Amino acid sequence: MDFDSYTAQERAAWVAWQLATGVELSTKEIAEHLSVTRQGAESIMNRVSRVAPVYKDVDYDGRWRKFNHTT
Repeated sequence: MDFDSYTAQERAAWVAWQLATGVELSTKEIAEHLSVTRQGAESIMNRVSRVAPVYKDVDYDGRWRKFNHTT
């Protein structure tokens, strides 16, 4: 996919969908997939995590993943 023409909302929706379907991504991977800086990817994820049940697992491997009530 060519994310250069995508809006910020479309990028956020893509990431949210990936996480909702069980894909776990690092900030670096998100930045590379979306053609944004790591800072941009972190900003997107901070906004997504405000409204979607996702979190960055800083205690384990720093990957973004969906919240699971059993974890």
